Amino acid sequence: MHFNRSSSPSECVDSVSILAFCAIAQGSKEVLLGSAIALQYDLMYYLLATIELPIVSQIVEWFKAQPYLSLRLDLDPTLVGSVMVEAGDPSPQRGANVKAIDVSLLDVPLLDVTIPLHS
Repeated sequence: MHFNRSSSPSECVDSVSILAFCAIAQGSKEVLLGSAIALQYDLMYYLLATIELPIVSQIVEWFKAQPYLSLRLDLDPTLVGSVMVEAGDPSPQRGANVKAIDVSLLDVPLLDVTIPLHS
């Protein structure tokens, strides 16, 4: 698990995504995938990356009194695959709308686990 805190603007950072779950406690971040896809997330959303892809990311909202705070949980691909097999989760069907990196709404139980002091 990795924690990040920033009280100032960030430059665009070129990197490669890894298999990870990312959540933000304060502020917001934008992730660019290729030249056309921009994903922005904050306290109400999480980002899940499932494969290595070239990305550009930047913190887009922060405040000195309330700095940008985030966490990243790196996931082991072998372990994730094993859990999926044990759970009986079928592999995606051809043509299914599956994305390698995406942002989704945090539901209340997941929000309570990732950012317990959100309220």
